[in-house]
Amino acid sequence: MRPGGDRPDYPTWVRSRRILVFWAVVGGILGLSLVVALRWLPGLALVLLAIPFLYIAVVITWTSYRLGPRGGDYQSRIHQLVVDSVGGGGRLLDVGCGSGQLLIRAARSAPGEYVGLDSWGPSWEYSVEQARRNARLEGVQRLRLVRGSASRLPFAEARFRRVVSCLTFHEVRDTADRTDTVVEALRVLEPGGRFAFLDLFDGPEFPGGRAGVLRAVAEHGGEVHAARRLSEVLDLPFPLTLGKVLGHAVLVSGVKAGAAAFGSQWWEQHYQEHGTGRHVPSPHLVAEVGGLPVGAALDAGCGPGADAVWLAEQGWQVTAVDVSPTVLRRAEEYAAAQAPAAAARIRWLVADLTEWKPPQRYDLVVSQYVHPAVPFGDFVARLAEAVAPGGTLFLAGHDRADTHSAAHAPQEAALGPESVVSALSPGAWEVDVAETRTRRAGHGGEETMHDVVVRAHRTASD
Repeated sequence: MRPGGDRPDYPTWVRSRRILVFWAVVGGILGLSLVVALRWLPGLALVLLAIPFLYIAVVITWTSYRLGPRGGDYQSRIHQLVVDSVGGGGRLLDVGCGSGQLLIRAARSAPGEYVGLDSWGPSWEYSVEQARRNARLEGVQRLRLVRGSASRLPFAEARFRRVVSCLTFHEVRDTADRTDTVVEALRVLEPGGRFAFLDLFDGPEFPGGRAGVLRAVAEHGGEVHAARRLSEVLDLPFPLTLGKVLGHAVLVSGVKAGAAAFGSQWWEQHYQEHGTGRHVPSPHLVAEVGGLPVGAALDAGCGPGADAVWLAEQGWQVTAVDVSPTVLRRAEEYAAAQAPAAAARIRWLVADLTEWKPPQRYDLVVSQYVHPAVPFGDFVARLAEAVAPGGTLFLAGHDRADTHSAAHAPQEAALGPESVVSALSPGAWEVDVAETRTRRAGHGGEETMHDVVVRAHRTASD
């Protein structure tokens, strides 16, 4: 624990001066009513004038408490949702960085270049000096802080790989249409880059509403993957659910067109920036496939290769396919170094699963957390065609109802058991498992993730 004077200072979004003003008004009205009542008893009726001010004072005080660390730390949790929505890697811009809380959180999560922009106007209770001090106390040194307006960003086009903004756009006063701030943020985002904007898009601050914002995003090259009310993503307590607080807040995230979302270029950039991640086989795969008789297996979307290696270690002859040459090369190197005997039973193949035609049918087809650039039902049908009679199809993916996945994974990356089962031809398949399960994720296993798991076998007579 740092000494009291050496702690970062992150004010909540509720200005303390506003809280003091409303309580002062309440106190003034009560004092005035008391003075008047000493001379004229009906003067006590003046107390009624304090009721609306008292209500506002209580709400904004309670809101500030809820946003702070003692009341649930919702401000910090909301910032984490935004950071999760754009992932790590690549140059990041935080539009409206204020005291640096979101920007510093992002910088601590992954290496990269981080830039924060704010006007740091006199009416706000934070400054560029405060942001620099917070970064220093948090041990973050690779920040660049720039003064400017969200409506006229002082950066060249396609300057950033990631752009985020949290409750800033609705505060901009130097443009007639606050949707211009969204367009400007997209202008400085490079093709294939990711964005996450959380603001009061369902409120009166944006006359065109959420629909107008989404239309502006689409017209300026953005592809929206998720647009959900904050209360749908995070379980907000009262009074944060009020319309005048965060009830109108919407998290909009996606990518800028250029590198097709989930196409070959997108995945290649993803693995070049993020590395290959885990080298541990999926617990769902181990649980569902471990007892099956071995044969020929297809790992469709093999990623880092841990599942392909595990299958080969069980005796399967594996064809491991992925669209990214980078991740496939690293997977092959990992298998050769860590499991050479198993590596001899794996064939590595770079191919786009939405176009590739398997040269044979397989006794087992596995696909996990694959985000195809086609409707998911069509993708499942393609995989099903590759299963031999009597063979097994196994799929796992993010549950669309999981709030954590909803915050950082696009809607196209999520599914439900019914979306998989409905894509299988009736009468040709028997579904053995179709359910949602949990697993622990994160570096320390601190997140509980909900996944859809489906295992089905093709009838031998088909």
